[in-house]
Amino acid sequence: MKNLAFAMCLFLTSCAFAPNSAPWSGVIDEHDPRTAHVVDMCAAYCANDLDAWAKHFTEDAIVHINDVDYTTAEVKAAFSAGHALFDGITHEEVTCTTMRYNNGEVFTNYWYVWSGTVRSTGEQLKIKGYAWFRWEGEQIVAFYNACDPTKYNEAATGSPAEIK
Repeated sequence: MKNLAFAMCLFLTSCAFAPNSAPWSGVIDEHDPRTAHVVDMCAAYCANDLDAWAKHFTEDAIVHINDVDYTTAEVKAAFSAGHALFDGITHEEVTCTTMRYNNGEVFTNYWYVWSGTVRSTGEQLKIKGYAWFRWEGEQIVAFYNACDPTKYNEAATGSPAEIK
């Protein structure tokens, strides 16, 4: 009886997690080369090496930061400027995986905690963030980054930010 119960459990579990052919289903892969590229790119950002950060982007890649569109050049300049305000920028608690969807779309997802020390006060900030990178072949054609910028902006301006 135990063997029958085990066999049924195994069968039901395998059916529940069986791959399917739905367009937005697919394979999540922590070891995809694009996953490694994103981890390396984010390490380059932390080291203020924005040329290495941007090398996987197409020239006309669309960049969205909290739903505002920028060019890659604008983001490079803004990300680099942050290093003048903060010391020891790192990403902690990183999870990064690439999803290859059945419809041919490929996205790398990146969850992290941004950490940096405000140069003017010595205060350490930690801000949770999420980003996705959309790939066409071996190049990024779109990038989205989301976080609550309130504490970052307050530290950068030296005064409380107005929330809109």
